[in-house]
Amino acid sequence: MTTPISAETTPYRIWHTHCLLLAVQITFATLPVSAKIAFGSFSPESIVFLRIAGAGLLFGLIYLTRQYEPIRHIKDLATFALLAIFGVLGNQLLFLKGVSMSTAVNASLLIATIPAFTLIIAAILGKEQMTGIKIGGILVSFFGVSLLFPLSEFQLSGHFLGNLLIVINALLYSIFLVTSRSILKRYRPLTVITFVFLCGCVEMLPFTLKAVLGIPFSRLRFQDYLAPLFMVLVGTFIPYILNTMSLRQARSSMVAIYTYLQPLLGTLLAVIILHETLGVRFFVAAILIFVGISMVSTGRFFSGAVSRAFPCPKEQKNK
Repeated sequence: MTTPISAETTPYRIWHTHCLLLAVQITFATLPVSAKIAFGSFSPESIVFLRIAGAGLLFGLIYLTRQYEPIRHIKDLATFALLAIFGVLGNQLLFLKGVSMSTAVNASLLIATIPAFTLIIAAILGKEQMTGIKIGGILVSFFGVSLLFPLSEFQLSGHFLGNLLIVINALLYSIFLVTSRSILKRYRPLTVITFVFLCGCVEMLPFTLKAVLGIPFSRLRFQDYLAPLFMVLVGTFIPYILNTMSLRQARSSMVAIYTYLQPLLGTLLAVIILHETLGVRFFVAAILIFVGISMVSTGRFFSGAVSRAFPCPKEQKNK
């Protein structure tokens, strides 16, 4: 049996986990740019197929050649299939469809609901405590995100279905973050993510096969395949394996709060690639997002500091 190790065990593991989570968001942040390029030759459904099938193939090859681990219970396969719906198929298909029917600002703000959903689900299932520090950290980071994408630009009219799909996507991914931790206690991260993606390969066929069969491969040039290949390697394979490793070491709410870095990193990529400029709003947003992440990831430290600074009357009496 593989036992998870808390990210709070040692300073090394704390920093190791934070580095993993940062790398996850850096790689995920490349998706909007690479997807925009890929959509010039491929439909959203075909991109979903290529991402899941390509990453599933890579995970499967490494699993079979490097870290083979047998599945001990047949019911675990059902768990993998369910996690694939939450974290792979639903996450990728609903998001891309939602973005195509909504706006970039709507998508960025609605995706920011993932940490809140994750904390609520974890609390309902008894996996975590919903403390004031965690709630405050989520709110502080969300306010930082809203500075990057002002709420005044959020559009409801004409985008209801697209917005709804993005919210459902955020909810499903939050469920994935919370529920996947249980099976990570019994299997290695590579085993879990491999079977999740293999199940996702089967589940996606009814939604993507028609689009894939309609791809005009004979008319595509070599450079047309570069963006989808980049999305498979950098935007899917790397972040999913690192995210799974993080979930083995950290609380679900801590993993989720790092999603607030995506719009921040996306803005930096726009500066680098599109030569846009950074304003004061960006730096204020960055400070707020990092403060919120710190509050969620070191909640116990904050809680202990507050209780020591302002002990309750009962504690003072005992002293």
